[in-house]
Amino acid sequence: MSQFSYSRPETLDIACHNPDDARYLAGGTNLIDLMKSDVGHPENVLDFKALPMS
Repeated sequence: MSQFSYSRPETLDIACHNPDDARYLAGGTNLIDLMKSDVGHPENVLDFKALPMS
């Protein structure tokens, strides 16, 4: 697996100001599996699970 940066934005505004090459991690995604299999190579991973649902 390649090196990547990981962030967990607390608001949608913060999440929208992230790099264009970011990939999103949320419930039901298989991004980590793709990265472990050397299929996906994102430089930035954003975890949206902490965002409020409103």
